[in-house]
Amino acid sequence: MERSNGILFVGPTGSGKSYLSNKLFEFCGNPQRFESAASVMSTTTEIQQGGISYCNENFTVLDFPGIYDVSSEGDQAATDGLNTCRLITAIESCESIRAILFVYTGPRFPPTLKIWYDRVSAIISAYPTLSILLLENKATDLDPRTTTLCHMELQTLIRGDGSAAMVPYFRFGYFLPGEDATKSVRSLLETVRPSLPVRVQNPNILELCYKGTEESAPFDELLVSTQRDDGGSQQQSRVERYVTQEQHWDGGIGKIFGKKVSKYFEKFATVQFLPFHG
Repeated sequence: MERSNGILFVGPTGSGKSYLSNKLFEFCGNPQRFESAASVMSTTTEIQQGGISYCNENFTVLDFPGIYDVSSEGDQAATDGLNTCRLITAIESCESIRAILFVYTGPRFPPTLKIWYDRVSAIISAYPTLSILLLENKATDLDPRTTTLCHMELQTLIRGDGSAAMVPYFRFGYFLPGEDATKSVRSLLETVRPSLPVRVQNPNILELCYKGTEESAPFDELLVSTQRDDGGSQQQSRVERYVTQEQHWDGGIGKIFGKKVSKYFEKFATVQFLPFHG
């Protein structure tokens, strides 16, 4: 299935990405449903996708496995690296993307998620027209003052001190089974629809996507003296040994880290001619 006009759901395990995807399917008349459960254990282990049509346009809904996936084996750093590689691969695989929806459960945006928001921003940093929409899922009705405070905290945390632009934000309400979410779903699609489709062909490959560095011999310099047969001069030459580093991104299938490789080179150069005495 071609991934065009992608709506990509990204967020922590249990934030409701599959639930939101299913709400879009239900609203648009697609009988497909993603497996969904309110759990701290990841239900989605691979990227799920399905199609919807809205206002005579076709979209691809992409449900990405939960970040901070506590059901994964191994240490968290390795899991983060693998999830980042998978995310880059998912973004690259799309013919075009309309929006990346960063889902979290409110009312407050957890500061621990800021690092993942920054990673997603860094991956698409060369594409300023592709937006990340912060989506507060299961938003409950709070008093206006508390709602305003939570929103201001969110904006301050995400923007830091260096940006005056407001971060795109959307609140999706909490709905019990059987409750009508039509208004919220339509509002979400109307928020996404004006965005222009973007093809991400050269994402920024982050440092944690590399397995590590293969180091070769350090820089070295070797002086070599040779004497000409006529005894007239001594030629002094130099062999330079140096290291260059090449980065290789092998994440095309979404489950392999890239590798950073340092290669060893030698260069021979004549430096000077010295008078021979002796």
